[in-house]
Amino acid sequence: MRKKGRHKHSGDARRERAVPPGPTDTPAVAEESPLDSMDSAPDAMDDLSSAIDTASGAMDETPATVEAAPRAVEPAPRAVDANASPMDVLFDYERRAAEHVAGAAEQVEAPGLWRGIGFRLGERLLLSGIHEVNEILQIPPLTLVPGTKPWLLGVANVRGNLVAVVDLRGYLEGGRSTIGERSRLLLARQPGGTVGLLVDEVLGQRNLTDENVPLEEGEDDERYEPFVPGRYDLNGTVWGIFRMTTLVKMPDFVQAAA
Repeated sequence: MRKKGRHKHSGDARRERAVPPGPTDTPAVAEESPLDSMDSAPDAMDDLSSAIDTASGAMDETPATVEAAPRAVEPAPRAVDANASPMDVLFDYERRAAEHVAGAAEQVEAPGLWRGIGFRLGERLLLSGIHEVNEILQIPPLTLVPGTKPWLLGVANVRGNLVAVVDLRGYLEGGRSTIGERSRLLLARQPGGTVGLLVDEVLGQRNLTDENVPLEEGEDDERYEPFVPGRYDLNGTVWGIFRMTTLVKMPDFVQAAA
């Protein structure tokens, strides 16, 4: 009987020791059951999916934001014709490179500075004001126009605009110029549109200042005299100043019909 009593007592003691020390009034709901976790899993998955969608949307927007930043700080590029072809852009680069003269940037604001585009007609070297030349082009395909003067070579499609092309040397001297690899068109404004003037070669930009004095000997060819009011010696080379504004107002130039 004693043994049973001691055994029962020791069992009660073990049960008492199994109870952790400290407060015993902890709520039973503090621990979530596995079933409760399974019930909340769909909601958690929905939250995760929503977070992934939000992150994906942010990633999709990131390239546009990153790309826009450099454009905001880039300097404004030079205006380019929206319809210009890649070849037109290359020709424009070629023209600007040919026009570059060492030191020209420092002289742009010099008093009395005059800038011109140099070109060649046969052996004659001429300069036209840079404001008189709108563009320099290689020779485009030409469409002949029946019933016109021989010096009117035809019309060309320049970015959707029809431009009359005139053999400048042929107009001034008669005959017909030979179109070669160095031949170019100088686009000049005229009443009612633009005209392309065929020249034998474009020689880039030349500058005149008040220090340049015109030669006493003027133009000696009466065919050029109306358009060349003066000539200058630049580093041993004589250049005639050719007025395109005078050319495009000549009645026989405007009326090209034969």
